[in-house]
Amino acid sequence: MRIEAWDAVVVGTGLAGMTAALALSPLKTLLITKTDTLESGSTPWAQGGVAFPADEQDIPVHIQDTLEAGSHAGNQAVVEFLIRQAPLALSWLENQGFSFDHGVDGQYDRGQEGSHSRRRILHAGGDATGAALSRFFAKKVTQASHVSVRTQIFAVDLATDPYGVSGVWLWDAQGALLVTTRRVILATGGWGQVFPRTTAPVEATGDGAVMAFRSGADLRDPEMIQFHPTGLETTKSGQVPLLTEALRGEGAPLITASHEKDLTPLTIPHPLGALGPRDTVARAVFLRRQQGFGVWLDVRSIPHLEQHFPTAVSVAHQSGFNPLQEPLPVIPVAHYIMGGVKTNRSGGTRVPGLYVIGEAASSGVHGANRLASNSLLECLVFGLASANAAVHQVTPPIVTPITTPQRLQGPLVPLQEIERFRKQLRDVTYQSGGPVRNGQELQDGLNQLEKLTQEWRRSAVVPLSDQTTREHLQAFIETDNLLVLSRQILRAALARGSSLGAHYRSDAP
Repeated sequence: MRIEAWDAVVVGTGLAGMTAALALSPLKTLLITKTDTLESGSTPWAQGGVAFPADEQDIPVHIQDTLEAGSHAGNQAVVEFLIRQAPLALSWLENQGFSFDHGVDGQYDRGQEGSHSRRRILHAGGDATGAALSRFFAKKVTQASHVSVRTQIFAVDLATDPYGVSGVWLWDAQGALLVTTRRVILATGGWGQVFPRTTAPVEATGDGAVMAFRSGADLRDPEMIQFHPTGLETTKSGQVPLLTEALRGEGAPLITASHEKDLTPLTIPHPLGALGPRDTVARAVFLRRQQGFGVWLDVRSIPHLEQHFPTAVSVAHQSGFNPLQEPLPVIPVAHYIMGGVKTNRSGGTRVPGLYVIGEAASSGVHGANRLASNSLLECLVFGLASANAAVHQVTPPIVTPITTPQRLQGPLVPLQEIERFRKQLRDVTYQSGGPVRNGQELQDGLNQLEKLTQEWRRSAVVPLSDQTTREHLQAFIETDNLLVLSRQILRAALARGSSLGAHYRSDAP
């Protein structure tokens, strides 16, 4: 068995993970991703921007906007921490050399998005903010002398002892690898792939959340899932294109067909209309479509559309639409997980030495519904906070060897059967736990998932050996993770008997 020792390990190379890795200096840090490139996770796909308070007077307003968007289910102290740390995070980002878009006056060009009462959103490259941040940080961590980067390496499980986390079990082209460390930061993103249509990339299978859960950390509010109202409707399943909220912020209306076939504005039960909270807008789109009518986003009136929204224009063209000449059909899609591993304001969990940040965490910031463009801010603030806590952490010595986890003992489900299980669990989870839920469908879905899990376990007949490929083991564990999380989602949704934010029950509205 191969064993390595590191001061710290960061799993995940989105904005949260790469921020933490940079800030862990001078600790000898291993940064890993299961993907082929560092520019992975949801960060490169983020079109909106980063919400920084416009000035000192905007801080309490931004705090209030965040709490209201989350249906006042967020932790006010943590929300205040996030927003008050935002100017420091912006300064740190500027000191790293990153620059946001400026207006003709030389000042930051601040945009408006849904449920923000002021223009405070900073962008880079128009609607390509996430891609710009991802490219920038990938270069920075590669150049950092204290960071060693590895791609195509899969995190299987955590090792723990009475003192807390003691290592990470990994699998790469050479097989199993144990990395011993007292500091692990999981920045593995959400689990949007539990649904058949999502804006999340294929790697968003909840690996970090399940590893932390298996190691004794708490999962909080897994049923709190944000459905974005304007996914671009295409014939494909899996990851689908997102039409950023910033388009509506710049005046693009949501329209629908009437009985007379004329296009009219979509009725949305909120004073801000199409700029209301995402759960409200997504439900309005979902229910209108259930009535048999289409819904479209009309971006034709936005000035300089191609300059300000190159990503939206590009994805529309790639999907066969011309946004300059026609409205774009939209559908609600799974977008963001507000729940996750329960953490404190340093990203710490109940397992000493284990930190969880970004979308994998339930930090208490988002409550029952995330405010647009707060997610990248959370990545920055909690990436810095977790690294600071880890650097100052007292670390007892590690005694090896450590027992090999069950997940590295096999057996596996045959590779050719795994996709069938994935499709089934996705369909059940959406049918029961989509934008509109009710108790009977949640119970029925949970029963179906329990039966599917039993079949999954019976189908695991392939021994794990040195010849097992990373692709096979990864596909098996990812799907196992999704089965764990799909059941957690439906159980929590069933237990929460009343509607709150993104969790909407038609039997208890």
